[in-house]
Amino acid sequence: MDNRAAVDVVRRYYHERHRQMNLVPADSDIVYELFLQAFHVQYELVQAAFKKGQIPATLAQQLQQEIVFDETGYIQNQQAFLS
Repeated sequence: MDNRAAVDVVRRYYHERHRQMNLVPADSDIVYELFLQAFHVQYELVQAAFKKGQIPATLAQQLQQEIVFDETGYIQNQQAFLS
């Protein structure tokens, strides 16, 4: 079969689409809680690294700003993460 590789690619695609279509929709409250926990952990990691002297204050501030930016983006676009 000359087209075996192409057939396998198409077959995997359709199997994945079928799997995705039959998934139970994500609970938006759980997804929101997980994102908030992840942002909180990021804050804690930056604070711990700063307290241990592993990163300077300027880097800690930049990282905190990035976390705030990401968190704001998530809150403003929550529905995109559930699709």
